[in-house]
Amino acid sequence: MFELEHMGYEFDDVHRIWTRPGFAGIAYNDGDSSENRLADIVREAGDVGVFSCELRSKCTDWVTLYHLSPQRGNVLRPFENLLKGKVLEIGAGCGAVSRYLGEAGGRILALEGSPRRAAIAASRTRGLPNVTVLAERFDDFRCGQQFDAITLIGVLEYAGVFSDGHEPALKMLKKARSMLNPNGRLFIAIENQLGLKYFAGAPEDHIGKSMYGIEGRYRNGQPRTYGRRALAELISAAGFACCEFLAPFPDYKLPRSILTEQGCAANDFDAAAFAWQSVVADPHQVGPLNFDIARTWRTVFENGLGLELSNSLLAVASQTKQRAVTEQVLAFHYSTGRKARFCKETRFIRDTLDAVTVRYRLLAEQIEMSGPGYEMVLPGQDVYRRGRLLSETFIELFSTPGWTIAEAGVLIRNYLGHLEALLKTHGYGEVRLAWLRRNLPGSFVDATPQNIMIGLDGSPYLIDVEWRARREIELGFLLFRGLSHLRAFLRPLEEAPGISWKEFFERLFAAAGIPADVNDVARYSAQEVQFQIEVTGVG
Repeated sequence: MFELEHMGYEFDDVHRIWTRPGFAGIAYNDGDSSENRLADIVREAGDVGVFSCELRSKCTDWVTLYHLSPQRGNVLRPFENLLKGKVLEIGAGCGAVSRYLGEAGGRILALEGSPRRAAIAASRTRGLPNVTVLAERFDDFRCGQQFDAITLIGVLEYAGVFSDGHEPALKMLKKARSMLNPNGRLFIAIENQLGLKYFAGAPEDHIGKSMYGIEGRYRNGQPRTYGRRALAELISAAGFACCEFLAPFPDYKLPRSILTEQGCAANDFDAAAFAWQSVVADPHQVGPLNFDIARTWRTVFENGLGLELSNSLLAVASQTKQRAVTEQVLAFHYSTGRKARFCKETRFIRDTLDAVTVRYRLLAEQIEMSGPGYEMVLPGQDVYRRGRLLSETFIELFSTPGWTIAEAGVLIRNYLGHLEALLKTHGYGEVRLAWLRRNLPGSFVDATPQNIMIGLDGSPYLIDVEWRARREIELGFLLFRGLSHLRAFLRPLEEAPGISWKEFFERLFAAAGIPADVNDVARYSAQEVQFQIEVTGVG
């Protein structure tokens, strides 16, 4: 497809990659043991697709999560319509993004400097005849072809390590520009040197030292990152006429949400909610930090600094003024840690009446959206509700030093009041929720605090409700579901150090005036595990 043989490359039948004779590769890897284990996992897998439950079940540490998670491809999903032509992926690694690009339908040349990693990438993209893997240094790569899209996902920061000469990052960008068609686009994803979590004391991703990037201590020959303005100037210096920026959260490596410049700046759109909810999804977020990042994001966005302080930057550079993402789009949210038939995209779009519409799209070509106990409910679109998520009040309490069970009980009672109002609104009449075993309609299984918006008038609204139980559910199960999803935000409970999760829930229920019977919590926990297995395919 890319006529590599005419450029002096040979095909390795054993590893299914192209390479040049005697090419030893670059000195970059995650360690022999880790990469050999990864190679074994991919080789032995029956399903190597983006949404493979089999591969997701093997995500047991950072290396496997980074290389096997279906979230890796999300960084390019907003641009899928621009990835149908000839695509050059620079720094393919072990093929996580290569697999996504191949499934997106383009003609992909995946370039990787490590022959072992290239072989893993070839194994990961097996069954995709539109993907070609080449083991080669980008500095030495010559192909005489132009591409419709080129990607630098987690690569530009290493320019000073693996590229020769003066200003290696600028050199890399200039070479990439020279290989693009006139209307082609370069996609760059990189950590933000000025990301909020780095101000909070999180170690710089490549050097492993706190404040290293913030203080600008990078030296020649080291990986280095850039802030938004510095990256924009670098892209401009490379000869690109236009550049769009987006903010992936929690970062570009495993993005769940991606905000556009318009979304970050909109006054009538709660962009901060995407940022603070993503904090607990960042596997690199380890404490202690200088401040609570989740509680800080709202202040950051209110002051117009959401994009400037996002933990990663996603840039689209081109010579054309036609935007890669239209100005009407405010944000994307991806739910991909599930069985393929349940994976979806949620897109927030400003419509012609200047209101915001929420549009949903399944990501896999699956018709069946149900299981034995639950079914997915996916409307084509919905109305965006302005207000405040009920879960935010819980998080503010749980992240406050010295918070008490009694205070949490008050919030649960407030939650129950909103549930009573919602049941009445949905035609179930006056309902008093005072017993954990009180049955609720199966359509309320997703009525957790994360899916209840308190409107500007104080009224509750259900949002993003996507699951329906096939039979009635107990109130206690709904409470357990909602509170379990908030556990990651908990500060230690000072009034009861070392408390077990079972006792923790029992105390919460008692404080809310709805005490649990013996074994209730264990039963609800088992039900939630079964729910997760049915939805995600992983126990």
